[in-house]
Amino acid sequence: GVGWASDCTGIELQGKDLIATRPVYAGKAFVRVRVKGEPAIASLRPKAFPVPEELSAGDGAVDRVVADLTEGTLRDRVVEIGSQSGGAVDLTEADIIVSGGRGVKGPENFAIIEELASALGGVVGASRAAVDAGWRSHNDQVGQTGKVVNPTLYIACGISGAIQHLAGMRSSKYIVAINKDPDAPIFKVADYGIVGDLFEVVPKLTEEVRKLKE
Repeated sequence: GVGWASDCTGIELQGKDLIATRPVYAGKAFVRVRVKGEPAIASLRPKAFPVPEELSAGDGAVDRVVADLTEGTLRDRVVEIGSQSGGAVDLTEADIIVSGGRGVKGPENFAIIEELASALGGVVGASRAAVDAGWRSHNDQVGQTGKVVNPTLYIACGISGAIQHLAGMRSSKYIVAINKDPDAPIFKVADYGIVGDLFEVVPKLTEEVRKLKE
């Protein structure tokens, strides 16, 4: 029975009212909404807020509440907790992501995407087109119908930049786009753009990254 703002990328207080900034229309626009009344509830977009360098204890009072956890009082229970094997970092937690799209032209060519990601210490992502074609698993999909990510570095290789894909990665701190089409929509959100053939550019980037690390 209280106000709620979901998927917030910014929050502030004006008096006792919560002002929340949140994306709408698949991330094409942002709105600021005022949540009136108390309490106000907001859910935050993962990794949208930086961790403070210093955390200090607050002055708020602590109220201890004893919950009744006896059998029959709970409506939900945890049956099982599972995780994907392999130990790879989840896309939503990755600091560096190298993604491939339709321009990769096939599952076998994702090897060069994987090599660049490995050299950078990142993980591999994919566009919906690549996943729908069966080149990568849905677990690798970035976008509105996949995973919303917010890494420090996002490199898009052969991805045109459909709205649903941009909705999942446009909040990345730095975006690098590699595409042969100079008019590809991805360049409108990219901090750095390379107009060129990914099959020439990506291996050279991998080589240079390895040289820098050596």
